[in-house]
Amino acid sequence: MRTQLHNWRILVDHIIDKVWEYIDEIDYWDDEPKMWVEAESDTVVLGEKGKEYPGESKQVSEFIRKDEAGKMEPDIDRIEDFAAGWFDFRQA
Repeated sequence: MRTQLHNWRILVDHIIDKVWEYIDEIDYWDDEPKMWVEAESDTVVLGEKGKEYPGESKQVSEFIRKDEAGKMEPDIDRIEDFAAGWFDFRQA
């Protein structure tokens, strides 16, 4: 289970990094990209429109929230919940 928690944390961190990348470069995107996540290969990609990537895709906006000042930031709770779906944390 320790390995799964470690891998889950790494996936969460990679998703957070990609969400920040999108937020930082939002003006450069013509359309909102999908974020493709493939936990088995530890891959998180902001996809180009019309391209398919391995894994599961979600709109990157699903992982963004606004803070008290109205600035965009990663929605950590939502990211953690999504990443948990790739792992089985049940204990025997």
